[in-house]
Amino acid sequence: SSSSSSNRNDELLELHVDEETDSKTLLGSYAATGIPGEFTWRPGALTNAVRLGKWVLLEDVESCPAEIQAALVKLLEERVLPLGVNKSEKCHPNFRMFGTCTTPSLSDSFHQGKRRLRKGVASAGSGGKRLLHPGLWRKVHVDPLPYSELQIVSRGLFPNLPEAVSDAALNVLRKLDKS
Repeated sequence: SSSSSSNRNDELLELHVDEETDSKTLLGSYAATGIPGEFTWRPGALTNAVRLGKWVLLEDVESCPAEIQAALVKLLEERVLPLGVNKSEKCHPNFRMFGTCTTPSLSDSFHQGKRRLRKGVASAGSGGKRLLHPGLWRKVHVDPLPYSELQIVSRGLFPNLPEAVSDAALNVLRKLDKS
């Protein structure tokens, strides 16, 4: 029904990527059919999202292999996703992409000092990973929630959990969290 509160196209697609992520998983590939010698194109998760106009959250975008980052450049610049030789997918008007990127803490930045970066490359994360074409992304810095707010959130999410247990979990997080 049109009044349904959840539309499958409105879902956020979360894609977790790292150096081992295969472009076939995100973009797609040819796969054998039941007929010998015949292949069919099977779109990947990102290709389907581009087609259907979904919103995509790409976690740790600085960890994408260069091949995937190159495809993202064309996607972000021209709203066209290159899929290989003579194959591409135009974006649905509703398609949106968000990416997360771990940035160094203030103390890391202080200790690194100033250093020049090549044009079109930005340092990201404490592992020295690089994000190609940082100018294509609109950057929004999000500080971690203060523990007082984490306490409110955890109590809201888990109202049946005894406060002592919730507080103990937050105290462990506070001791382990380096941010």
